[in-house]
Amino acid sequence: MSSPHMLFRTLFGACVLASLAPANGQLLEYSFQAVVDSIDSTDPGFTANRLGLVAGDTITGRIIIDRSSIDQVPGDSSFATYRNYATGGSSIYDPNSLTYQQPPLLFQTSVSLDLPLGQGSFGTVTSSGSGGNLVYDPYSDVTAPRVNVANGTSYTSESGAFGTVSGDALNFYQVVSEVSPGGLSSLKSRQTVDFLFQDADGLAFQSDALPGSLALSDFDSAKIFYKLVVPAQSIQTPVSNLTYGTLSFNAHLVSLNVVPEPSAVGLGAVAVSLLVLFRRRTGLPGTTD
Repeated sequence: MSSPHMLFRTLFGACVLASLAPANGQLLEYSFQAVVDSIDSTDPGFTANRLGLVAGDTITGRIIIDRSSIDQVPGDSSFATYRNYATGGSSIYDPNSLTYQQPPLLFQTSVSLDLPLGQGSFGTVTSSGSGGNLVYDPYSDVTAPRVNVANGTSYTSESGAFGTVSGDALNFYQVVSEVSPGGLSSLKSRQTVDFLFQDADGLAFQSDALPGSLALSDFDSAKIFYKLVVPAQSIQTPVSNLTYGTLSFNAHLVSLNVVPEPSAVGLGAVAVSLLVLFRRRTGLPGTTD
C-alpha cells in the first residue's frame, strides 16, 4: 500500500509536469519587449497623434505561432510560407452587407503590438467600430498575412525594410487595411508589421518547419518594422497634418518569453497548494501553525 509521502510525491510531480507542458501543443504564445530605434514620419505631429512614440521608448506585444499550419511551398526544405488564409482569400466582399467577410481560417498565427495610443493587431479580422472594417490587405495576395521560415538560405523581408540576410530567418509579414463600407476606393488606413528573427550561423532551425520553441538567444537579431499610412482624402474636412500622413518605426527585441496557458497556471497553483497542505499535515520545516 502506498504511503502518504509516496502519494503526495506522485500527485505533486504530475501537477508540476502537466503545468510545464502546453495544453495545446500546436499554439505557442510569446510575450516580448522591444526598444524603438528610430521613427520616420511625414510630420512629427502625425506621429505623436497616432502613436505617441519617440525613439528609445519600450513597447510590448505578443506573438502566437500555430504549428498546425501547412507549408505552402512543398518540396523546398530551405524555404516555407505559412498563411493565415487560403491563397486568393485575403478578404471577401459581400455586396449585401457592404462589408468584407472573413474567409476560412487556416491557422491562428498572429502578432500584436501594445502601443501608447492603442494596440496594433495582425492576424485577426475585426470590426473597427467606426463605420469601417479592418481586413487583410485585399489589393494583392502577395501581401496576405504570412509567416516565412528560411532554413540556411538568403532571405529578404517582404517589406524590404531589413535588406538581404543569409542563414536562418523567421519572418512575420502582415498587412491590415481599414476600408469604408463602400469598398476599396475608400481606403482609410493601412498598417504593416514586419518581424525578422535572424541567425547568420544557420543554427536556429533544422528545417523549414515552424519552430517548436523560440528563444531570443538563438538569433543574432530580432527586429520590428511598423508602418502606418492614412491618406488625406480619407479624412473629413477640415484636414490637418495631425490626422493624415505616413509614419514608420524600427525597433529591436530585448526580451522574448513563453506565455503559459491558463490551464498550466492552474495546475501550477494546485501543485503549490498540495505542497503547503502536505507540510502542514506532516509538520515539515518551513510551516507555521
